[in-house]
Amino acid sequence: MADDRSRLLGEARSAIKTGRPAEAVALLERWLARRQDDATAWALLAAAQSEAGDWTGAEVAARRVVHLMPNSPRAWANWGVTLRKLDRIDEAEKAQRKALSLDPRNETARRE
Repeated sequence: MADDRSRLLGEARSAIKTGRPAEAVALLERWLARRQDDATAWALLAAAQSEAGDWTGAEVAARRVVHLMPNSPRAWANWGVTLRKLDRIDEAEKAQRKALSLDPRNETARRE
């Protein structure tokens, strides 16, 4: 099963890097239908949806990452970026402040 996960995550990363976010979304959604607690897969799904311009879908996936990894400054910062893209500025600011409270050096949160 670990090999299946590694292969799937690698395929998804490759699809995102080579401009095929829809393919990555399809792979990850199938995986996550059976493994709802895979934070890395949720984070990749958020990235793929962002690349595809699906900010609503990216927000749902990024929020799930924050739920699964509440002490991750990266998760909070990424969620904040997605919220900003949706013009949810107050929520985005709160997410970035949380990221900075966890890691004052987080470059994404500082930039945002």
